[in-house]
Amino acid sequence: MEPPDHGKKAPPSAPDQNPEAPSLLPAQSTLRVLVVDDDAGVRDVAVRLLQFEGVRATSVASGHEALELLDSETFDCVLLDLTMPRFSGSDTFRALRQRNQELPVVFSSGQRDLTVDSLVDEGKNAFFLDKPFTPRRLLEMIARACKR
Repeated sequence: MEPPDHGKKAPPSAPDQNPEAPSLLPAQSTLRVLVVDDDAGVRDVAVRLLQFEGVRATSVASGHEALELLDSETFDCVLLDLTMPRFSGSDTFRALRQRNQELPVVFSSGQRDLTVDSLVDEGKNAFFLDKPFTPRRLLEMIARACKR
């Protein structure tokens, strides 16, 4: 029986592992992103992807929690699910805009409607990310929203 050859390295299997693939976000990013989604799986994936890129990501499960956190902490961008129970993404956005007109918001949903289109089209520092999203698309939208 031959011992395993530890001197060989396997080629990178994912684009994130390829040292020649450029990052979409700046190295040593100081971005702070708040992820708001009632689906724990979506929150976890988004936070992990952002943290892997050096973003300081925090997540909450509701619009009410997001507004409470935004009263005490500063973020560069919000990733906001549109279809949450009790207090929707649109309700959260309107309440957020009463507090902060400039904070970029990336709406995230599997369905886009006229309400979202009007918010995004009016240049209210709002963007839209289709679900399900790829890691690359999430990072592109966060970079675009935060203008980094």
